[in-house]
Amino acid sequence: MEKTCVVDFDETLLTLDSTRYMLIKERLYLRLPILFFGLLFLLARALFPRTWQVGIRRRAKYATLLTLHRSGEDRVIQKYSKDFSQRLNTKLIDTLRHTYQNIYVVSSAWRPLIQATLAEAGIADFQIIGTELTNDFSQFSTCWGEEKARRVQALALLPFDLYTDSKDDAPLMRMASNVIMV
Repeated sequence: MEKTCVVDFDETLLTLDSTRYMLIKERLYLRLPILFFGLLFLLARALFPRTWQVGIRRRAKYATLLTLHRSGEDRVIQKYSKDFSQRLNTKLIDTLRHTYQNIYVVSSAWRPLIQATLAEAGIADFQIIGTELTNDFSQFSTCWGEEKARRVQALALLPFDLYTDSKDDAPLMRMASNVIMV
């Protein structure tokens, strides 16, 4: 029987948080919509239950990706995919490749950036499920929390092992056969 794993991207497969890194490098945190939703999200994390945080986090992610898109999506992907490919957790990648036949990267990170980062590192066999948006930004679907679990469930990946760094992946943890905290 083929073994399957689901692995998070930010701070698991990648050794840092890609969105936070780009926010700092591009100084996007100073832009009003991102600053507003970022502060609102931090406040929500401190004061409200997790379920109330999803909408605010989604709006903050949307504001960030929209700003990156407007600054040149191709430029952003080209600039950061090379940098991020040097920051991949190569020991984890080797372990995954030796242990599993089916590897799914499921992340709230921007799917085209994950895909370009892995391609830059010569990794073409991982399936990628991430935050999606249309070119005109009329459709936006973040892949976080319960949405990650819904997407994995829709693919009927059971049983699978989960590699993650975050308790934000609790919905996936409940579905996984084994959870490996990285």
